[in-house]
Amino acid sequence: MGREAVHRRRGLHLRADQRVVVLALVLGGCILPVSPEFEDPEPNLSPYLVSAKPAINAVVGENQKIEVTLADPNPGDLLFLRWVFNYPEFTAASRLSLSETLPPSVGRGEVRERVAVIEPTCFRDFVGAPDHRVMLIVSDRPFADASALPNFPFDNVKPEARVLKLTWLVRKACQ
Repeated sequence: MGREAVHRRRGLHLRADQRVVVLALVLGGCILPVSPEFEDPEPNLSPYLVSAKPAINAVVGENQKIEVTLADPNPGDLLFLRWVFNYPEFTAASRLSLSETLPPSVGRGEVRERVAVIEPTCFRDFVGAPDHRVMLIVSDRPFADASALPNFPFDNVKPEARVLKLTWLVRKACQ
């Protein structure tokens, strides 16, 4: 009987970590892990126009700048811009004049307005006739490489991108 008593006594002796587990099971019932909380991702909303000088679809005269103020409801989004001339339709006179990236908004959830300006020139932007369509293409995702596609679609973006297109008519005689 002495041996049985020794075994029973030894069964009562647990290491400290084992005692904690037994105590937690006895006092607290089952231990269930806390499930992580997931938040729905922020929806991707389209960039938008705040203001334009001159107004959208206006006729732009000689030596006149085009200035637009843009914003995006998603504060972390970069804005990718392309100033395109004589497009769409793609022709020999179509030009990608300027590509630029505007930085994201700063601050906690604040939407910051961003400004883009261009002054069209004969040397860089225009060929031929005096009337030229100017399009500003704004995307919240990078433009896809379209150089290998037929008729180089300047507005080619990935499917998840949100795009804004603004146009003007520039009246400028270039020789």
